[in-house]
Amino acid sequence: TLLIICSKTFTTEETLANAVTARNWLSVSAGEDCDIGSHLVAVSAAVKKAAEFGIAPESVLPMWDWVGGRYSLWSAIGVSCALSLGSANFRALLAGAEAMDRHFREADLAYNMPVVLALLEVWYVNFLGSRSHAVIPYCEDLTLLPPFLQQLSMESNGKRVDRSGRELDFSTAPVLWGGGVAGSLLGAAHNACTSASLTPGRARVYSTMNCCTARGRKASKINSCSSRWWLCSWA
Repeated sequence: TLLIICSKTFTTEETLANAVTARNWLSVSAGEDCDIGSHLVAVSAAVKKAAEFGIAPESVLPMWDWVGGRYSLWSAIGVSCALSLGSANFRALLAGAEAMDRHFREADLAYNMPVVLALLEVWYVNFLGSRSHAVIPYCEDLTLLPPFLQQLSMESNGKRVDRSGRELDFSTAPVLWGGGVAGSLLGAAHNACTSASLTPGRARVYSTMNCCTARGRKASKINSCSSRWWLCSWA
């Protein structure tokens, strides 16, 4: 049994609580004669704190302190993904990330996807008043996409001050949320066109459904309700 503890700072309470629980379970299951340290690996920028937890320095996979934490799967954080997916698939994942990095760096701004999406978010949040951004996966494999995007967007962009510490007079990011409730939520969104249960225009709804399938009919219905409701195919 190998326990991989991913914590950039080794101070996050939830992560450490899980790590202690897992270590205690391993200790009880393996017995007193087991070398627990040989079953522990850490991914962290805080090698000393990992050592205090009982993980040898040579068992710590380092990450830079500017890497964004436990969701930064492109870094050493992705070791568990690599073990699960296999080296070939993980390298393909990294190649896709590199391709998007190159697109962001080299593409004309008018056709640059990250730039266009960023500008659209500024437009929706600050000019149209859409302060809520829902990501609703239809596919079970994408269940953890919303929390991934929550850290990516809200923790990284959701600031109230600029880099100089001056308070901002505009919104930097919407509240991002979501989960596996696509059918009920999208049904409510559609019903909002004819009832007061929801207010069209106050949220953007992104769905992972393929609009080329039968479900696409539902997408077209909701799109026809209000130009402020958006559904994008991420098939």
